[in-house]
Amino acid sequence: MAATIILISASLVSCSKGFKGKSLENTFSLGDQCPTTKSLSSEQRVPSLFETKGKKLQINENNNGESSAFASEKSINPMILAGKQLVVVVDEKCVQIARNARSIMSREGITSVLKISNETPVSEKSFLVRTDRDMRFSELEDTIESDECIKGVNENVIHRTLMTPNDPRFSQQEHLTNIRASEAWDTFYNSDSGVKETLVIAIIDTGVDLGHPDLEDNLWVNSKEISGNGIDDDKNGYVDDVHGYNFGSETGDPTPEQWPSPDQGGEAHGTHVAGLAAAKTDNNVGVSGVNGMKAQIMALNVFGAVAGASTEHIDNAIRYAADNGASIINLSLGGPGSSSSTDAAIKYALSKGAVLTIASGNSNEDAAGYTPARYGKTNAGAITIGAVDAASNTKCSFSNYNAAYVELAAPGCKGNQVGSGVLSTLNGGGYGRLQGTSMASPITAGAASLAYSLIWARTGKRPTPATVEEVMKSGARVQSAVSDSFMDGKVLDLTLLAAKITTLYSTGQGPILNCN
Repeated sequence: MAATIILISASLVSCSKGFKGKSLENTFSLGDQCPTTKSLSSEQRVPSLFETKGKKLQINENNNGESSAFASEKSINPMILAGKQLVVVVDEKCVQIARNARSIMSREGITSVLKISNETPVSEKSFLVRTDRDMRFSELEDTIESDECIKGVNENVIHRTLMTPNDPRFSQQEHLTNIRASEAWDTFYNSDSGVKETLVIAIIDTGVDLGHPDLEDNLWVNSKEISGNGIDDDKNGYVDDVHGYNFGSETGDPTPEQWPSPDQGGEAHGTHVAGLAAAKTDNNVGVSGVNGMKAQIMALNVFGAVAGASTEHIDNAIRYAADNGASIINLSLGGPGSSSSTDAAIKYALSKGAVLTIASGNSNEDAAGYTPARYGKTNAGAITIGAVDAASNTKCSFSNYNAAYVELAAPGCKGNQVGSGVLSTLNGGGYGRLQGTSMASPITAGAASLAYSLIWARTGKRPTPATVEEVMKSGARVQSAVSDSFMDGKVLDLTLLAAKITTLYSTGQGPILNCN
């Protein structure tokens, strides 16, 4: 995996009283003199720094302007949440005392279980601790103030490599920049704490170019089926369904079929959708999928050789996907009206544990009048997706809307101009740009597969579709410009999603700082 590693040097300078020095990204201030004792004031609390006996605690902010360490950094005495990780800088005498695994921090009512192994003496050292319960800012301040061993404290900051894949057209995929994929991949694909399982994403669409060099390595394979023998080997009701099925033409080959004029060319839609979700990443070929390293593509062609897909084929494809192991099902299709049979198929897939992502439609109309988009609202685990401009985060002009029905948005156009679109795979091994909520939906499907798999890795069990939907929405960023069109103005952001999951399903690393 190609990666850019950012190295930040740090030095700590000791003073006879208090703490003064530089640390990662200027967490601690460096002045001309050793700092003197100062009373704590509201001005010192805002924006995010306090100082007492020269000891300074940095509170970092996330992209929403919220404190990542505390419930409200604007508060005069905010709440520090249980389990928050802090790094304490300990002076020489305490490091020496603690060499035989003795406690380094203690006073009446406050005891740390932090231990230091027997090692060569050092002048000072940083140690990771975590709070054992919720406490007020002032309480932590008192702990720091009263403990002679502590020279400085700051929140634990995780530094990442910011993976940049070697796919040559990655830099042209503005939608990946918009959702901050590169930053998030370091969490999702971390070899120790990241995703472990490869999930199947079913693409219910116009078919997928099975020979595309950016897709062929990520195709789902039905290992119980023998290709081309004309026999239903696995007895699932479908013959020769090795990589999926063509419901439109009733064959085991889900490859796109040529449509008649004037719709010819639209058959490339499914290949484009598949690439957005799961084109092979870091293979030095073409483009990157949102989950191009831990996903397989199940190709389900519901169009065949015509431009329209029947409800019967769509319903059966949904059930096929659920029955044959798809964890994520993408539906980048739809039309006006309602369909109780499609609603029933969605409910069936949810009952089998599959998450569904559904395009809201491209008529700049109310999504409540479209199928299957209308069924996201009433089915937990089915998510209806709107489209935003990858450049401006405004609503794509064509996107259907309804702040109650369209539950999340993702990039589906660039520059809000016809033909601008987002870059992905096309039939015949090619690449090109298409625009639509059809593009926003598989981008979200790829993200949903990452979320699903990371929750699974951190909990040891598969999450429910409702759980995945909830974390997808709670881990989104808020764009006020689209709040009238999409639920709470929520737009997909992979970095925030990764952070949300790691917070909700924390491994709890670091000893506990008990403040009883």
